[in-house]
Amino acid sequence: MSIYRSFAWMGLAVAVTKASTLITQIILGYLLAVSEYGQYAYIVGALALVSGFADTGINKFLIKEQERLSFYLSSARYVAFLFACIGGGLLIGYFLYSKTYGDVFVAMALIAIFLPCNALAQIYKAKLAIQLDFSYISKVDMLNSALYSFCLVFSASVGMGVVSFGIALAASYLFMLLMYRGRSKKNSLPVGENKSGVLVLIKELRWLILTTFFMGLALRGDYLVLGFMIDQEALGYYFFAFMLVANIGLVMAQGINNVFMPYLVRHEGDDAAQELMFVQKSIMFILVTSLMSIGFILFGKDAIAWVWQGKWESAAIFAGLFSITLPLKMLAPAAYALLESKGYWREKFWLIFMDAISVLLAVSIGAQLGGVFGAAYALALQRGVVGVVIYWSAARLSGIAVKQLIRLLVYYCLPILLLSISCFYVIYGDIKSESILSGYLTIKLLLMTVAGVGFVLLMDKAMPTARPAIMVRARSAFQSIGK
Repeated sequence: MSIYRSFAWMGLAVAVTKASTLITQIILGYLLAVSEYGQYAYIVGALALVSGFADTGINKFLIKEQERLSFYLSSARYVAFLFACIGGGLLIGYFLYSKTYGDVFVAMALIAIFLPCNALAQIYKAKLAIQLDFSYISKVDMLNSALYSFCLVFSASVGMGVVSFGIALAASYLFMLLMYRGRSKKNSLPVGENKSGVLVLIKELRWLILTTFFMGLALRGDYLVLGFMIDQEALGYYFFAFMLVANIGLVMAQGINNVFMPYLVRHEGDDAAQELMFVQKSIMFILVTSLMSIGFILFGKDAIAWVWQGKWESAAIFAGLFSITLPLKMLAPAAYALLESKGYWREKFWLIFMDAISVLLAVSIGAQLGGVFGAAYALALQRGVVGVVIYWSAARLSGIAVKQLIRLLVYYCLPILLLSISCFYVIYGDIKSESILSGYLTIKLLLMTVAGVGFVLLMDKAMPTARPAIMVRARSAFQSIGK
């Protein structure tokens, strides 16, 4: 399967998953109280403490070492299951130690019990990624998203509250294991029992395990910190806003991890081809994400007020802030994929360590100075700055020229950042005065048009060879329709 077809499947999975997530959040916005979202945010933050056990990163290691898959696969299953069981036990122990009982504990216990299913599912998913079976992976992702949404909405509708999240995640983990294992068995490779390789594998995974732990803190550590600094209702607004925006980024990042890294591995040894693919696809990720984030900044506030009839209106400004730097944050997954393709596990660890520590410091200082608003401003700034730092560091470690990086930052990132800030000012700043309210929609549509035209021009500049190919295919399609 070609990389373009793989990304097409990824794009379809992103669209379906995002639509499913958005519909689910719309419904949950009516069914759940703001404080219940705050409780779930606390659970998500606690998951960060055991992320290194719940997800050791073995799947990335297997993709990188795919030539020796038959040697490592049996040991990988043992290690993944063992570490997930330890992680689940530690998670339950943490909530018992902190004397957190009731619905929050039940939800966490369900997640902890089914963590081994998720860990094993990632092993089988890695096998399919090595075989470039991205169409099946995308289909499972879409079905899994639908199942998760159904379980979550149904449980919440019958009054399960925060327990609904535990039920939905447990069902999701089990479903992924069954689907990936079933497909993997059909496309099985001859694998012998190699239990003696467990200790060797754990030694090889030491940097990956540490990396996954700090990745969990980088993605979810802010919830854990804010859980001790602000009340549950404020945390609920913060978490709701972050989920609205982060779902775009997380699904994009998941797609990048699923598709991009295996193709970079295929070009290992050909530095020129790998560099070209890395830079061009990075620009594509930035431009696609920027179009979505600018659209959200312009229309998100009105949409939130209309859909939830004012219930979540306080979360709108947080969502707008997080959207400003989302395209810059999307540089990080691409950078990590490049480092993984080269086996630079230690270097990736230090970058993620820096990301995690800066997240914890940013939200702590922000919350101390300005409460939940200060934390949101601080996190938005951190995500943008650190995304650029990670991308630059990974590219330079891989030998990519400084000129290439400056071109990407000046031609693509800077205009997008300035336009995003301008859009945010239009929506949330003083420019929205009573005297120009009649032209408010016109201003937003004009800015969105500028973003769309800019997207086309920048994409054409980044990949000039793509336009002729697209025109040829479009002409062929129209001719076939005419016949």
